[in-house]
Amino acid sequence: MDFTPTPPNDVRRPACLTGLVVSGVLSVCLAAPSAARAQLVGAATLESEYRLRGVGLTNGKPDVRIGLTYDHSSGAYAGGSVIVGDTARDGVRVLGYIEYAGYAKQTADGLGWDVGASNSNITLNLPGQLTTRSEVFGGISMNDVSAHLYFSPDYLGQSLKTLYFDVTATIRPRDRLRLYAHVGVLTPLGGSAGPGSRYEHFDGAAGAAWEFRHGEVQLGVTAATPDLEYPPGFQQKRSALVLKVTGFF
Repeated sequence: MDFTPTPPNDVRRPACLTGLVVSGVLSVCLAAPSAARAQLVGAATLESEYRLRGVGLTNGKPDVRIGLTYDHSSGAYAGGSVIVGDTARDGVRVLGYIEYAGYAKQTADGLGWDVGASNSNITLNLPGQLTTRSEVFGGISMNDVSAHLYFSPDYLGQSLKTLYFDVTATIRPRDRLRLYAHVGVLTPLGGSAGPGSRYEHFDGAAGAAWEFRHGEVQLGVTAATPDLEYPPGFQQKRSALVLKVTGFF
């Protein structure tokens, strides 16, 4: 799971996306409805490591994500981001990209809902292989709590169908300070993936974000269980402390 900083005018998207996704894909992304008018929002994020649902995709190295999101007044939205990182063999280069589109609305009583799809292609720093992921998703949100369900026909290029369910909550103890918590479970539905693909995978994250005029600083911890082995043959760290600095434009 990836948290995306909350852009101006409360343009918020499901957490899968950037990280899905606006780059910075960002922070606590609750599925709130889009702003009352169409707008284009850009974001650039520097982070200590790119982790997706407890899985590190940059081998513990920092990365930069730059993205754009367009929100239409109807509730439709679309966007994408590129990921740049330092590799062991080729130096600094583009590691991959993420793209997504969907539709979000909010009822008169404050209940929000959204549906959409996302796709990502990222070259891992170790062992240098390409990982792809396409998902369709749907979710609901109320106040500062959201829940989403994602389906992938080929999760991270492992020939494995999966369902992923997560819940994200935020609180604001003071102006400009946001605390967040997230829990998720990945359930295999079948496929030809290797060892470790038959059991459920749990992940969680918690942290704080300090917002300023055109961005925010976020510090959080992410953890996963049971032990991860992805890519095959590479033992992942079960937890990590991740620092992100995001600017909006």
